[in-house]
Amino acid sequence: MRNPNNILLLICLITIVLFSTECQNYRKLPTIDSDNYINDSLAENYWNNFKFSDSTIRAVDVESSFASYARLLYGLPYKDAIKAEFRLIKVLNESCTSVYKVFMDMAEKYFYNPQSGLCDDELYRPFLKNAVNNKKLDYATRERLQYRLEINGRNRPGDQAIDFIYETIDGKNSSLYGIRSKYVLVYFNNPDCHDCKIVCEELKRNSQISRLVSNNILKILSVYPDRDKRMWIKNAKSIPVNWINAIDSTGNIKDDNIYDLKAIPTLYLLDVNKRVVLKDASFKKLINFMLHIA
Repeated sequence: MRNPNNILLLICLITIVLFSTECQNYRKLPTIDSDNYINDSLAENYWNNFKFSDSTIRAVDVESSFASYARLLYGLPYKDAIKAEFRLIKVLNESCTSVYKVFMDMAEKYFYNPQSGLCDDELYRPFLKNAVNNKKLDYATRERLQYRLEINGRNRPGDQAIDFIYETIDGKNSSLYGIRSKYVLVYFNNPDCHDCKIVCEELKRNSQISRLVSNNILKILSVYPDRDKRMWIKNAKSIPVNWINAIDSTGNIKDDNIYDLKAIPTLYLLDVNKRVVLKDASFKKLINFMLHIA
């Protein structure tokens, strides 16, 4: 008869060996060192099982999937989102023409159209740069997109914003670069625009914005980029007295596309050196950034 103690000892040894092996295997697993690791990986592999070779695919077939993909990218840091986009674009370059066009149309709809809620020039740029040189598109389309790419490249995050002259409500002229502040929020708006009134009220009500303005950390430059002085003066009281109430009476901002104003209102946040921090930012993105300013 076997010694029960020996059997118990053997079981313990086997358990220890198995546990040790499992621990070794566990240590070989990748470590998640970023809050964005999972979403980043999901974005890169999002289209792995998609049949890019299927020439019968239409926009309606990918609309829902691309919408989810766009929201995923919108929540990632640019470097991670653009890395995922490059992977998709590489596959699109090898796909049939019809599928390529469907995806380019989707990119335009979600990242270029300001009504999408996900409009973002930096997320649109990789698709745009690829499209202007891609023979899958006709010459006229590529020429149109080439001009769009040129405008897209102005006032990008990290670049110095293009200076411009404005007129204040007291009739004096000044320039964007003449403003001295740690941050400058350029708020392009039309005083007769419904969405502008909503954003203006949100800016006025936000306690963090108000605190930064009161402490001279932030200056808000409200710019009416049209020549209708009568409308501008009529609505002057809607702009707080501690903001800079301005008009581009020359019309250069819109005429020369100095700033890409696809829609109004448009928000640009600049730092002390007039470098672009946020371009065409949503109110939510602006506030999220402002919350980290002391």
